[in-house]
Amino acid sequence: MTDKTPLGTADHSETEFEHAKKIYEERLESSILRAYDLFPAPKDTPEWQVPDQLPLDVIPLFQSLVAPSDMEIVSLDGIDLITKLKDGSLNCVHVIGCFIRAAITAHKLVNCLTEVLPDLALKTAKQLDAERDSHEKYALYGLPISLKELISLSGLSCHAQNSYHIDRVVSRDSTLVSCLYSSGAIPYVRTNGPQILMSGESHSPLHGFTLNPHNTVLSSGGSSSGEGALISIGVSKLGLGTDIGGSVREPASFCGIYSLRPTFGRLSETGVDMMMAGNESIRSVCGPMTSDLRLIEAYMKDMGSKEVWRIDPSVDRWVWRTLDYGHMKKLRVGYCIDDGFVKAFPPIQKGILKLVEQLKGSAFEGMEVELTLYHPPSIATANKLLDAFYFPDGCERIKNHFYRFKEPITPQTQDILDGAREYTFEELWKMHQQRDEFRMDFHQDFTSKFDVVIYPVNNSVAPVFHTSKNLMYCGIWNLMDYPAVVVPTGAKVCDFSYEKTTEFRSELEKLCWKPWTENGADIYKNAPVCVQIVAPRWEDELAVNVAKWVDHKVNKKHWSE
Repeated sequence: MTDKTPLGTADHSETEFEHAKKIYEERLESSILRAYDLFPAPKDTPEWQVPDQLPLDVIPLFQSLVAPSDMEIVSLDGIDLITKLKDGSLNCVHVIGCFIRAAITAHKLVNCLTEVLPDLALKTAKQLDAERDSHEKYALYGLPISLKELISLSGLSCHAQNSYHIDRVVSRDSTLVSCLYSSGAIPYVRTNGPQILMSGESHSPLHGFTLNPHNTVLSSGGSSSGEGALISIGVSKLGLGTDIGGSVREPASFCGIYSLRPTFGRLSETGVDMMMAGNESIRSVCGPMTSDLRLIEAYMKDMGSKEVWRIDPSVDRWVWRTLDYGHMKKLRVGYCIDDGFVKAFPPIQKGILKLVEQLKGSAFEGMEVELTLYHPPSIATANKLLDAFYFPDGCERIKNHFYRFKEPITPQTQDILDGAREYTFEELWKMHQQRDEFRMDFHQDFTSKFDVVIYPVNNSVAPVFHTSKNLMYCGIWNLMDYPAVVVPTGAKVCDFSYEKTTEFRSELEKLCWKPWTENGADIYKNAPVCVQIVAPRWEDELAVNVAKWVDHKVNKKHWSE
């Protein structure tokens, strides 16, 4: 990566952050105007302005503001869309125009984009239309795909929500993007995230707040904030995010969609601008996010068929397996409502218990299913390790950038800065040994009891802004490098009744519960209740298959018995 030009300021009265913010806003606005030039609005587009007061649930408003002719295309599920593109019922140029216009409308309501890609999308769509006779070689033929901004695209900036990287331009596509092109997918927008991409929320001084489409008082989650909002509102069918502490799972859970945090080594990290690039104490992964669980399996099957390991040494040798359950007498499923560190909010506990009742008596692939309450060991120990591994330099690099650019600091970032300390090499090496010992003990405990576990994604449903304090319901699986699939339970906060909770085991738990104890359920109206299906390393296929089973049982989605 290189800097195209030194940032500098044109106006000495503005800070470097203010200048970077201006560049950010102008880049986004110019990309929207260019999109309107290349993809003019159809005649049935309603005339509208963003209302002064957004409704709580913004999805019906979004649907009313998109041209009916566009909505007819955008509302197709991803599998049907690919089928119609392959059989010639639709063409790629027309489809990508519908998605770009709908994405811009969504952005004006929930603030989810960093940039629209009209020229790139049009060029790619035209190439695919010209090659439709060869469509069978493209697993994702013509499918519009959204990308978290830190996934590099050649010739474009890659700033990862950092003002001090606003003009950093990359010289080549990430491996993931190259794979998408070879699959026939069309990148068409880039999506935003929180400051330094290390928060379960969606606030950045560069762009403001990304709103949850189900409840605009709440966050869409982070750090793949824009992906969660754009998919949930009904535009993108498939997007790519990253996850080092829940960043594809928390937005999926908070926005009521699906996602996969795969085992490290399945999907390339080359050309993905991680905040802690080079820090291997804890590894980030890329993962798919979607409104249709079938697309996770289709995407992973396709990636597994490409032998990416031949061109990218960061990727392990793997294929997506068809599992044979002949050696299993039963499926051992654990379920957790309290990790012993911070108990989950009441709607999550009730949602999981309701889900367990729905699954009782069911068979999985002809096998008996054994459901047992799970009490994970030593989460407090895992939390201490993760706190050290995320920023072992004590956040000095980030603090220096903030000081130089005079970038405002969000409450979530301030919590990180306040809690960080610098570690010596010797201290870090010792903690690596502790990490490896912890993994062995935790893994043996897990696999001796369970094949998969149904687990909360966070102690909270979609959070009130600036209240998210705990990532351990996701972070433990990053530490273990276990794959996890987020699935909506079909329940929402308003589906249950609640009693007041007043007893807490620690000050941290009390703090994490403060928004619930102070506001009650009303502020979380419409917030979805989701779970993650967790399996041991390299058992991604099992996690997805169990997720399909759960999805069919509770949401009646797409999957046969």
